Amino acid sequence: MLFSARDFIPGSLDAGEQENIDVDPSAWIPPDWPLRRAYLGVLVDELDAVDECDEGNNTAAITIAVAEQSTSDLVATDFTLSGRQTVTVGEDIGPRLAASFQNTGADTAASPGGQSRDAYFGALEIPEVWRSTDANLIFYVDDRWSTVEITRDNNLLVIPATVK
Repeated sequence: MLFSARDFIPGSLDAGEQENIDVDPSAWIPPDWPLRRAYLGVLVDELDAVDECDEGNNTAAITIAVAEQSTSDLVATDFTLSGRQTVTVGEDIGPRLAASFQNTGADTAASPGGQSRDAYFGALEIPEVWRSTDANLIFYVDDRWSTVEITRDNNLLVIPATVK
């Protein structure tokens, strides 16, 4: 739960108009909050004071990591598909994939439980429904957000491929 983040915007909002709000800088997360993935949300028209044609779109949320301050940073550094950039339905592409990642930060990259996290993939078969399409093969480091790190903006690499 995020505390002290309630705001009231007086006045009206014309059709098509957008209101941008800055979160109160005094908002805080309690110090005993568990270190894990959490959700930060916004709710507009909390008391249903505005008559709207759609009351079901008054919320939005993003996923955040509640963590101790850290200077570890896992970076997906390389992701390749050997041979052709075409994959075949039913093909085990695991042997053709290679990936690497690195901790470019100053701290040891470990989950709150103390275990380090690896990225891995095994037998990866392309499903029939992907036949004759373009697809993206994705390598994501720490997809469960188990490692406390500076940023997650560099945890993903993508290879475009054609499925036959």
